[in-house]
Amino acid sequence: MPNISSATISILSMLFVALQPLGPARAGDESVTRSVNFGNLSATNAISYDAILRRNNAYEKKDFVEALHWFQKAADQGDAMGFNQMAFLYLAGQGVPRDYRQALILYRKGAEKGLSLSENAIGYIYQRGNGVPQDYTEAMRWYQKAADHGHAPAQTSIGYLYLYGQGVPINQAEAMDRFLIAAKNGDLYAELAIGEMYRNGQGVTKDCSTSDEWIEKARKHADSAVIQRLSSRPPCN
Repeated sequence: MPNISSATISILSMLFVALQPLGPARAGDESVTRSVNFGNLSATNAISYDAILRRNNAYEKKDFVEALHWFQKAADQGDAMGFNQMAFLYLAGQGVPRDYRQALILYRKGAEKGLSLSENAIGYIYQRGNGVPQDYTEAMRWYQKAADHGHAPAQTSIGYLYLYGQGVPINQAEAMDRFLIAAKNGDLYAELAIGEMYRNGQGVTKDCSTSDEWIEKARKHADSAVIQRLSSRPPCN
């Protein structure tokens, strides 16, 4: 595997995405495309690595048809990440008509190879009911698979299910535990969730100082859209 600069890894990380609901005000209405760590590069073969670099160029040009071509090549070799990235193109309708069922088929192929990104995405599809009947129990099952494989955003997703009682009884303590596990592994949305729980006194004593600490921690590695939303909120009091 060739050496890869930190800048390249940063760019690639932006491409490997999962989707995460944002809380009660936006539940059912909005989702966010979120970056996740690229992970172990040795988990992909040389063809997939080449496809990743070429897809990076295709994304810069917004040439999603070209991106699909290179991830199809990876998938043809049985590469889990190739299946995962093809699935995302179908999920987002980039380079192909949006097709939730085809996305699910491809995500399952990635999940069969133990790819936590695909497992997490399947959980998202069932949680949102995209192309399938909405099923929080099935969403929890897939999120837990991803979490068991060390995928921090899946822990955050499970935390939200407990926080809002989706498929499980509301359990704010369990939600906080899940958010803390994810935050320990650097998950931005877990840090924001913890900050919100302290801000609103959900399962913990309301503590604006602790809330501000967690929000500030998240702000340090948030993108501009998240920072703008945080800046527009009234202060905790």
